[in-house]
Amino acid sequence: MTLSDSHRHTHEVGSAIAPDILDGSGVHTITDGRQLPRGFCKRQRQRAPGVLYEVPRPNGQRAWAFRPDDPDPDKPGLKYEATCKKLGGPGNVLYVHPSQRHLIGNTSVPLVFVEGIKKALSIVTAARSAGEEVLVVGILGVWNWMSNGEPISDIFDIPVEGREVAIVYDCDMLTNPSVQGACKGLAEFQVRRAASVRVAFLPSETKGADDFFAADHNYAELLLTMRAYDPGDFERVRLTRDERLRAKLEDLAFRHAEADWTLPGGDADEDLYLALRARAREHGRHHLDGLEVEAAWGPLGVEAKIGSSRTVGKGLTRLEKRGLIYRNNEGRKEGKPGSFVLRADVKQVGKSGAD
Repeated sequence: MTLSDSHRHTHEVGSAIAPDILDGSGVHTITDGRQLPRGFCKRQRQRAPGVLYEVPRPNGQRAWAFRPDDPDPDKPGLKYEATCKKLGGPGNVLYVHPSQRHLIGNTSVPLVFVEGIKKALSIVTAARSAGEEVLVVGILGVWNWMSNGEPISDIFDIPVEGREVAIVYDCDMLTNPSVQGACKGLAEFQVRRAASVRVAFLPSETKGADDFFAADHNYAELLLTMRAYDPGDFERVRLTRDERLRAKLEDLAFRHAEADWTLPGGDADEDLYLALRARAREHGRHHLDGLEVEAAWGPLGVEAKIGSSRTVGKGLTRLEKRGLIYRNNEGRKEGKPGSFVLRADVKQVGKSGAD
């Protein structure tokens, strides 16, 4: 029931977690899959060794999460394993450090939602170091405050009416539409529950809250990254931080103005292009040829006010022939939306030093 030296270093140094908070969390190293509790299947046990996290829930019950040392070759993005529902697992749950259970019902104490147990422990450490009393709740995946399209029961075990609530997701929420959607959804759900909600916009050079504190930032500096929730801030922060993004969006606007939309099908083509441009503003990623966005045909058709998927497909093909976009589905996982690159050319960004 102890951590190996390498696992301890990862948590204490890499994630800036105090030793006593780490030891009081119940996290420990396992070397053999047989050491995993009931609820883990044979496939999961075969992924040992790794780190096992005890997950104390708001209702007093507990669950488990397991992080294998080596990535799954079939699912390299799957870092954490949860117990299987078929084997008695509870499904999606929330994490509260044992030392903070007494704060759950006290709505005068601010609440911070953060993705992941390590990041929760890191914020608990930073808040204590700053002398701040705050309840930190870990979500085991950005969308895991929901299940089957509904908020999970654990979230209702934490009262938020009149409470200050902050959401601290990784900085990729500015470019990842799924993470951004999860953050907006959680914020709006807490607003409906009469909470006062703020969202943290971490600096782009740090991935998550634990990296933020490992880079010698403190809790007061984390508070400075927070804004009162406004869905428009995601776009505003992106544009403020990224001069190259602004330049590419200007080029997209120029290309739109120069295009001849009077050709057959031009109305639908223009609506599709404007919908793709809007997505690029919200969460487009830099690409060598411009800005890349993810877009399934159905939602894209709704945004472009085009009811037929056939019309959407024809419009996208015509936009490709115009040289305005191209599809980029190399490496796309099954079930994931397609990817489009909106061509934008920015040769130089910044002021010249010449006279």
